[in-house]
Order: sequence, then C-alpha cells, then structure tokens
Amino acid sequence: MNAEQLLYMQAELAHLEDELNEIRKEDAQDEKAALYSQSWRKLSDTENNTHNMQYRKVLEIREKLTEYNAALLQYHELCKLYRPTQQSLRCLQRWLSHEDGGDCFLNSFEADAYDMPSLNADLLTMSDSNQQRDLFSAWLGDHFMGWFEARFGHWIKRKDADVEGGLTHYKDTHLNAVSHFVGTLLASLLPAISIFVLYFVQNMLARLGAIMAFSALFAFTLAVFTKATRIEIFAATAAYVSILM
Repeated sequence: MNAEQLLYMQAELAHLEDELNEIRKEDAQDEKAALYSQSWRKLSDTENNTHNMQYRKVLEIREKLTEYNAALLQYHELCKLYRPTQQSLRCLQRWLSHEDGGDCFLNSFEADAYDMPSLNADLLTMSDSNQQRDLFSAWLGDHFMGWFEARFGHWIKRKDADVEGGLTHYKDTHLNAVSHFVGTLLASLLPAISIFVLYFVQNMLARLGAIMAFSALFAFTLAVFTKATRIEIFAATAAYVSILM
C-alpha cells in the first residue's frame, strides 16, 4: 500500500509538471511573461502573483514534491525493518486462533494480514534479534525447539508458560548460549581432529583427499555457526588448509 501511494504521488507530480509546461508555453507568447521561466525574481514578483498561473503552479508542485520526498524517505526507513520469522508468525497465528488466546477477535479483512500468505510478506517486526542469528541458531530456535516442546515440553514445568493460550516462552539468551557452546566446541575440536587423522594417513593421495574433506567441513562449519561473509570464509578456509599442508 505504501508503494501504491508513492506511485499515485508520482503520477500526480507528472501531471502537475505537464500542466506547468503548458502554462510556460502560453506565457512564452507574452513578452513579459516569457521571462518567468528564466528569472525567479520576475516569477515571484509580488505585483504579478495574483494573476501569475505559473508561479502558483510552481508553489503547488513544491508542496506536493515536499510531501512526496517525505513519504519516500519514510518508506525507505520502513524497508530497513525486518520481517518476522516463519516460526514467530506461526506462533502468532496459533495464538490468534486459540480459544484461550486471541479467540479470533480479528474479523473479516482485519485478519487477512495474518492469515493470507500473499499478505504475510508485508508484516514487519520491531526487533532485529532474529536477524543477528547464524544458521544453526535459526534452526535451533525455529525448528528444533518446536520439536522439543512437542515431545518433551509437557515434562517441564515453567512459571512463564501460557498453557491455556498454547504458547511456551524460551529465552533467547538460553538458545544463544547453546548455539555458542556448540560452535565453540566444534571450533576447538575440528583443527585438532583433522591434524590427528592426517598423522595416521601416509598415502599422499588419501592425505590430499582428507585435506579436501576437512577444508570443506571447516567452510561448512563457518557458514552454519557464524555470520561470516563469503570472503571471510574463503580467507579462513585458505589459512586452515595452509596449516594442514
């Protein structure tokens, strides 16, 4: 809808510009008015403002252009906001439909924003915590914890659980701690294991194959357990392989 309104404003500005050009063509027929498009002083002269169509049209365009630029910058800031994860969206949908939760208090088209997949892409979240997660943390929070809660959650008693509403809250700090522990454990074990294995591989061809396998595993680990960029992964993998060689 924001993009649609911007397009409407663009179209309105295009029409205003066309009207201004037509007025300038008419003024060009008059020797005095022909100077309006060349001199701001003559265009804005107070004694001409009352009947100066070109001046009034310029002011109208200026007002509309200011409104358009403000809307454009506002939309740009909105686009920087993050979309909710699928897990967060499913939890919200489940709560809205649960009889002990929202109990479908949103009716008709008001509920479409949360129910219709075509409109879900327009939803935004004010929190950026989900965007700072690596792939493993995202999998842990969005998939594994749902499976864990479904099978073992009823054995765990929590004070902050909304059992009637069908929601259970897991703190992000706890999930991040688990992700950090697993990532740190792999970071410490992978180099040591690779060197230990290569010590027993005497055949050169098999040794090269093992180095390729360990380098691929190292790059995969970086991609999954960190937010490293592609070039950072290439650089770290190259340094890792040079050590193995």
